[in-house]
Amino acid sequence: MSGRKYGITVPRIYMSFPEAARQAGPWTPHMSAAKRAEARARGEILLQPLIWRAGRMYRHIHNPLSGDVTLTLLNFGPRSATVGPKALRIGKVEGLEPASPFEIFSLGVHCPLLYQDLGMDPCGILSPMPQMLEGVNRVCCVWLGSTQKECAFVPFDYPLHDGYWFAFKA
Repeated sequence: MSGRKYGITVPRIYMSFPEAARQAGPWTPHMSAAKRAEARARGEILLQPLIWRAGRMYRHIHNPLSGDVTLTLLNFGPRSATVGPKALRIGKVEGLEPASPFEIFSLGVHCPLLYQDLGMDPCGILSPMPQMLEGVNRVCCVWLGSTQKECAFVPFDYPLHDGYWFAFKA
């Protein structure tokens, strides 16, 4: 794998999906159904407001009460545009399991300054567990930086720039 790896251990959070997203990304906007429809009509690919609809898609994930989780973050380097499925394949080759949305939310809650250690302001940490919404494969993302701390539900099959890190369980 060319690129960067970063290992980190964080306490798991135990809360509902909406509360976990709210804690991890307190500046995440809300968008009404009417505003979403207007944006889609303009051909926009919606990101942040969709996180509030993502929770129902991840009900199958066990969210343990306590304990730590060790994560490996993969980044594919400057001027790279990596599609999520390729990152997922590389993680599997390296024997890593995708981190759940709750695990990346743990990063947002417990490590809000992680972007400094990663040397990127801002940076997005992705949970490579895609779900289909509005005809687009999407994944949960926590944005960390000096001017923002948001959660998003971003397209996974589109090229993602080098500001994104893919989170896996070690």
